[in-house]
Amino acid sequence: MRAMPTLSTERPTALWRLWRWVGSVLALLCASAQAAEAPVTLHYVQRPPYMMAQGEGLVGLTGGPSYQAFKAARVPVQVQETPFARQLLYLKNNGGLDCMIGMFWKAERAAFARYSKPIYQDQPQLILTSADQARRFEPIGTVEALFSDKSLRLLVKLGYSYGGPLDALIERLQPTRRATPDENLHMVRQIKLGMADYMLMAPEEAAVAIEAAGYARSDFALIRFKSMPPGEPRHLLCSQRVPEDVMRRLDAAIKKAGDTERGASALP
Repeated sequence: MRAMPTLSTERPTALWRLWRWVGSVLALLCASAQAAEAPVTLHYVQRPPYMMAQGEGLVGLTGGPSYQAFKAARVPVQVQETPFARQLLYLKNNGGLDCMIGMFWKAERAAFARYSKPIYQDQPQLILTSADQARRFEPIGTVEALFSDKSLRLLVKLGYSYGGPLDALIERLQPTRRATPDENLHMVRQIKLGMADYMLMAPEEAAVAIEAAGYARSDFALIRFKSMPPGEPRHLLCSQRVPEDVMRRLDAAIKKAGDTERGASALP
């Protein structure tokens, strides 16, 4: 009677070991491919002191914290200079992984994009006018009175927000407006050339913007109204294709940086 075959207790053959090794390598490659993230495009405009290019990254009041948040969160990022209106169009179209810097919160934007935690808190805005036009503003005591004076032309940027309270005042009082797609430095030049009478500007930006536009501080008047609404927080605004997990990591990095800064400022 022929003996029944028994299971081999010998070590695996060389071929079997090779296939096991190949399977392990493929599994590692697949895991690495899944873990790799496509870079987010961080859009900016040259707007000192808020955001300026430096090397491969950004610096400035909003550009610096935004870029560093991506680095701290280990989110791949590429920096790209893009006109403001085109940035907003990219986010509305939601065709890629795109983020804008230093955006005020608006409900209509929150409907098509994702906001981060605040990266910066603005001071109250002021009025920038040319020194030649300053006397026209002397009788005006409030922002409401300013916007109600239809003889004065307010220069605004297309698609831009000046913060919820100011946007609401402009909408309610309907000041005479001249809209432009230009960035702030060109807007400063338009004020000097008399193409409009005044514009809104954050005090952090005024002196730097005047100099960057090629003028002297004495060429302009900066007017502060006590009735000006408080400055608002600025955020990263990202397309909905930027994953929620990435936004959570960015928020955690922004919060950690803010906690560190507050802790440092509290030291004696």
